[in-house]
Amino acid sequence: MGPIPPHESTDEPRRRTFGSGASARWKGNPEVAVAAQGTEFQDTYWLGQAQLALGRHAEAEESFTELTAYARDVGSSGAFCTAHAWGCLHLARGEYADARRRLLEGVEVARALHDPMFETRVLIDLLDPRLYDRRDLRVEIGQGEHVVEVARDIDYPYLLAGVLERLARLRAAAGDDTAARHLADEAAAVPCGANDRHTQRPGRVTVPVVQG
Repeated sequence: MGPIPPHESTDEPRRRTFGSGASARWKGNPEVAVAAQGTEFQDTYWLGQAQLALGRHAEAEESFTELTAYARDVGSSGAFCTAHAWGCLHLARGEYADARRRLLEGVEVARALHDPMFETRVLIDLLDPRLYDRRDLRVEIGQGEHVVEVARDIDYPYLLAGVLERLARLRAAAGDDTAARHLADEAAAVPCGANDRHTQRPGRVTVPVVQG
């Protein structure tokens, strides 16, 4: 990855970038999202997610603190984004109990909104095998299989790829290497490259197989 442009020289580019919808494509180039710091709610959410992708946890915390303030005026979608954002930060920091609590809050809000895209986004993170003891993996695998079916029914290929990749990791953690490889191959084959109208996935998905 290239260097991040200095913030003080990016005031105009960052407003143009987020105004043109690039915040919804931060996964394709998180450096651009960080350089394009915006001030509105969705921009702040995606900025924090981009900072997480770059391992900038302290900066992400600042963004999500700002996000929490904005959320008071946004309603239910604000409650979802806030819960999901903090859940992702806790997960990145290894604070697994807090991560599960906040991500489950996000699931509840998404279901109340009847929004399968929101629900799928947060369930991808809840499928992280680090959140569970080995004895709980089979239950979560069943949940993951359900989420795959939900993701197949919505037009967001990168979400389907993400669910398949996480389910592959769960299968690997449970010692089911064959199923893990099949799921990883299916995730890699999902067509969500540069022309995906929603977002980009940065390259092929690879799953490190964990021996049982």
